[in-house]
Amino acid sequence: MFPIPRPELSFGDISELWAPELKLSRDRAQALLEGMFWLGKISIVSGITRLELLKRLVKWMRNSASSDIVFVTSESTPPPKTMGLTDYIDLRPRVVVPSGDAETWTESSCDAAFEAMSEIPSLQHYPEWSPGFHATKLTRDEFFKLIALRDFPYPTFWKCANPEVASIKLTPAQDRVIAVEIRRVYDKAHIKDTKPPNINEVAEPVKARLREIGHTASAAQIKRIAEYPEFKKRRRRPGKTLWSEKRGPQKKDSSH
Repeated sequence: MFPIPRPELSFGDISELWAPELKLSRDRAQALLEGMFWLGKISIVSGITRLELLKRLVKWMRNSASSDIVFVTSESTPPPKTMGLTDYIDLRPRVVVPSGDAETWTESSCDAAFEAMSEIPSLQHYPEWSPGFHATKLTRDEFFKLIALRDFPYPTFWKCANPEVASIKLTPAQDRVIAVEIRRVYDKAHIKDTKPPNINEVAEPVKARLREIGHTASAAQIKRIAEYPEFKKRRRRPGKTLWSEKRGPQKKDSSH
């Protein structure tokens, strides 16, 4: 099959054609595109922003008889993990939004929500919205820019009209830029209440983020900066676990 020359394709078309090259299912390929949209890595043709879509989704879920996603604020008490008389576990994904007033939300204040939504495929969790994503269109240049930024295998199903878009020139990152991205990694771990990466784990996510913004750095350089006192104190000491930190200091047994 010759590469498609059209300047725009829908998420549905891209998913169907791209999935075999990625060795994924069509649904998984669409979930990947949805995730890139929520993370702000691609801009769609319709022009609707991820902030506007998040506001619409939250409003729709709150007015729905049965919500498939639990939206909570950092101050609110989330619904219990067990529901009803049968005492089953509530496995619905939970997304933290900045506040109960969506009009006050901004792109930056919704970073944690966007990241959470990037891992929640519409086909699985809010299928009523899947046809909208399926029909969403992406330009050829925007798609190939994504390929370059995320270092995906070069696709063959779509003809690239502008070779410069499909390549990216990375410049060496300055220490201050690396420090910003290391800080971002630890901030995300704090927001998600997950284990902060140790000195060996922090390099990979930082390198990936630097590439997205057009920079490169060696693992050794990233680790050197991650040894700054600011970041060192955000890692757990050897032997410490997330559970033990949450549990806090224990009283000694006075019977011994």
